[in-house]
Amino acid sequence: MPDVTFEIVGFQHEAVQGAAVLAAYPSGVSVRGETDAKGECRLHLYRTDQDMTVLVAAEGYLPFHTTLMAGGSDRVHLKLESSKDGRKAVLFDRSTGYIPGIEGRLNPHKDGYVYGDNIAINGRLATPAVHFKIGEPLRLVDVYGVETTIRFLVVEGQFSLIEYTEPTAYAGQ
Repeated sequence: MPDVTFEIVGFQHEAVQGAAVLAAYPSGVSVRGETDAKGECRLHLYRTDQDMTVLVAAEGYLPFHTTLMAGGSDRVHLKLESSKDGRKAVLFDRSTGYIPGIEGRLNPHKDGYVYGDNIAINGRLATPAVHFKIGEPLRLVDVYGVETTIRFLVVEGQFSLIEYTEPTAYAGQ
């Protein structure tokens, strides 16, 4: 299997440490890793001759996604944009996941609906499910009154890339 190193940098060419990187094949299978102190993440890819969806989520940066073919290259350079307004990113790679700071689990589906485990979405419990469109803002409130706004940017197979705002505690009325 070829090793491909994904080099993740910011717009000022700074290495982005701790970024979650996911590369997915058209079949839906994917491999995930995390960048080191040099902003590098080495993934073992069984093929480099077909398009892959690549998702990146890193603290302090906007979510990133692209489609690319590594080809014969053993290095792929990706540049992330800094988040100037507090937006954050998180990757789900096993169908479900958690938004940091929010109690409860989300289970988004490619067909445009999301289940929430003890989370209100747009003012109601997400049971049976809440419909959404890619890029549409959804307001989440957990059991402790902590709120955030999320947007699903990519939902494919078992992986999702989500943008969210810093969760804030209920301030009372």
